[in-house]
Amino acid sequence: MANDSVPVRGKVTGKRFYGLRSMMALSLLIGLLLSLTLTVCVYCAGLYFTGRALSDTERCHRQSENELNDFAAFVESGGLRSTDSRELEEWMQGRSASVTVVIHKGQTVLLYTASGTSRKLDGVDGLGDSLITPNDAARTVSFADGDYTVLMFASFRPVYNRYLLSITFLTFFVALSAFLGLFSAVNIRKLRSLSAQTAEVSGGNLDKRVFLDAHDEFGALAEDVDIMRRALVERIDSESRAWQANRDLITSISHDIRTPLTTLLAYSEIIADGQYSSREQLQQYSEICRSKAYQLKDLTDQLFSYFLLFGQEYVQPEPKRVRADLFLEQAVTEAAAPLTAELGERFVLQLDCAPLGGKTADVDILMFCRVLDNVFSNIRKYADLDRPVRVVSQENGSRLHVQIVNGVRKNRDPEAGSKIGLRTCENLCAAMHIGFSAEETDGEFRVTMTVPLHPPQPNEKNFA
Repeated sequence: MANDSVPVRGKVTGKRFYGLRSMMALSLLIGLLLSLTLTVCVYCAGLYFTGRALSDTERCHRQSENELNDFAAFVESGGLRSTDSRELEEWMQGRSASVTVVIHKGQTVLLYTASGTSRKLDGVDGLGDSLITPNDAARTVSFADGDYTVLMFASFRPVYNRYLLSITFLTFFVALSAFLGLFSAVNIRKLRSLSAQTAEVSGGNLDKRVFLDAHDEFGALAEDVDIMRRALVERIDSESRAWQANRDLITSISHDIRTPLTTLLAYSEIIADGQYSSREQLQQYSEICRSKAYQLKDLTDQLFSYFLLFGQEYVQPEPKRVRADLFLEQAVTEAAAPLTAELGERFVLQLDCAPLGGKTADVDILMFCRVLDNVFSNIRKYADLDRPVRVVSQENGSRLHVQIVNGVRKNRDPEAGSKIGLRTCENLCAAMHIGFSAEETDGEFRVTMTVPLHPPQPNEKNFA
């Protein structure tokens, strides 16, 4: 999570970014172009079908006849005269079609139009058949002042044009609205998908990746939400690791304190029972008790160091220069002393420390003793104590290899133990720059430590 890069606001990491405002403007422009194109197509198609309808002679003649019949019914029901121009023009203006009426009787010819330009035509000797087109209709109508021949010119082109314009504008707005609605539907689908994913994450599924394959603000928002999700997962994992580290801390402290405490109790019981052969041996046991008591004090003083250790930060050791062979022999003997005191002759320690010619090593004495205490504490709990424990040291160039080998107890539960002792040993050795490994092969458990060696120095003490 630490390597996750937070995208710049308004940008989608690793993708070409298109802002919603730009996409909206582009969509509007494309919508206008498509709507205009569709509108022109509809208008041209409307003109074509209108032309076909107006060229249908039979249809136009039938429409003119219907208009003429309505005109005759209006005149006869109203008792109108042929000269009642105002009433006749009002009737014509109320018609949907464009109507022109010619009233003829003998030498009298009256022309009425819906636009109010009605007039009497002079010098016209009747209406010839050449003036009547196939689209027109003629019949005799009874006016209040006599019967007249009426010629009806009815054009439905204005009606068709009004319908065509209405359909054209409706097509434009519907097409534009549909395109913009499609753009909005796409964004709403993105929003719903993002909402569903965030709802799943908020419901507890923190492994759910929040992702939108979008190159706009929705995609950037999804990526930002996923970054927050990953940060939350990392925080929870960190808290879980911290909780586990605290548990390991408590277990490690308990483990490390129990080992010297066991030694202290064992030697205290030996002294209390008088199981010593001389005053020198009593003094030796008393010194061991005092040493373990100080070790307990040092362990409690290093609680904070333990916390740093399990928080993946090494404790700063306090190395001291010691003679490697003498220190190793004394430290192993002291670590094995509780087993010797508890088991007596049953416990066999085979110590084979190679002479090092005065070579030295830099070790933190308390840390190294804690490592050996943990190793022998595991031997006491899990080893076959009827078999000897071998401690062998060999010099290899500038390093000293120390191996502690014990037999594995039969019928031992392989899952027994938390292995916190070995983990503590590994961390402590790492802090001192000492190699540490543990393995079980062929019924034997082997611990190997690799200690860096230094040339001998004059007047070097066993312990600093």
